[in-house]
Amino acid sequence: MQHHHPGEAPDYTNAFLAMMGLIVFMSLFVVAALFGFLWVIFSAVGFDRGAHFAARRVARHKI
Repeated sequence: MQHHHPGEAPDYTNAFLAMMGLIVFMSLFVVAALFGFLWVIFSAVGFDRGAHFAARRVARHKI
């Protein structure tokens, strides 16, 4: 029986970041179309605060 080990996994980080940016842009555009520009500002600030909170929490619990 052959023991075939797969090679290194491809790095999809750049593709993920590009698609995530596109999804965030489209979601903020939909929020602007449905509720107005003020809700886009509130959503963006809320997302930013949440991302900073999550980053601090991960950094605090990192071993």
